[in-house]
Formats: sequence, structure tokens, C-alpha cells
Amino acid sequence: MELRLNIGFEQVFSLANQLSQREKEKLIAALSKSVNKSRDQKPERQLGKYQGKIKIARDFKEPLDDFKEYM
Repeated sequence: MELRLNIGFEQVFSLANQLSQREKEKLIAALSKSVNKSRDQKPERQLGKYQGKIKIARDFKEPLDDFKEYM
């Protein structure tokens, strides 16, 4: 069973202040774990996102003029 509430920060803070010290510590640990877990998740890659937007010149593999003297 899952319970979802739409309450503001001030209400959450007020409710948290009513908890015992042990319950506050458990709440902080659970929130920290949840925050760290969400930070570790990387956004899903979107294949083909830049398709048709990047052009490679025909002479891409040709030596650069600046380096001809070293070749």
C-alpha cells in the first residue's frame, strides 16, 4: 500500500519536528539514501539525437597544411 500526499516544505518540516530523535535519524538516513540513489541514476541516452546536424568535411582525413613540413 502506498500513500502519497501533496504537502509543502513547511508542513514536512513541522511534522519532522514532532518525531522522536531516533525517528528523525531514521528519516534523515532514508532521505539521504534516496537522494544519493537519484544522483547516481544517469539519464537515458537518446540515439540519433544529432543525426543530420553534424557534417564532416570530405577532406577530414587529409593532412593539415600546418604539418606538411613535418611529414
